[in-house]
Amino acid sequence: TAPIVGATIAFVILAIPSMLAGAYSGLEAVDRQVIDAARANGMTEWQILTKVEIPLALPLIIGGVRAATLQVIATVTIASYAGLGGLGQIISNGIGLNDYDRILGGALLVIVLALGVDALFALAQRLTATQGLTDHRPATSGRSSSRSAGPHASTGA
Repeated sequence: TAPIVGATIAFVILAIPSMLAGAYSGLEAVDRQVIDAARANGMTEWQILTKVEIPLALPLIIGGVRAATLQVIATVTIASYAGLGGLGQIISNGIGLNDYDRILGGALLVIVLALGVDALFALAQRLTATQGLTDHRPATSGRSSSRSAGPHASTGA
């Protein structure tokens, strides 16, 4: 069990930077005006974190977990070299036997697993995004406005 614990620790350490980057990016992306509005409504710092910042940051947090998971899936195949088995064992056996079909089969299994997990996390990201970020309808009521062209737009004069 010692090699399993060592490998698990190594893979967790591999995943931490991506997860921290996703969490940091997500929390930094929250609009400060939203936080100020929550504070003005009497929310405590803990309430702001749990009810405003984390829900708004959740898609980017999930993105960090998604990246970390894919890194671990891609790397965990080398655990078979430490005698821990897994999908990497199929590839290792194929290499040892010069059986290219077995190597390809193991690699395809890892690819299918990675794509499946990636698709699940992509769906989770899409489902956690707030409606304002995913709504693609025009923001105006259909009337054109000189303000929508930006502050430096030509007025045609």
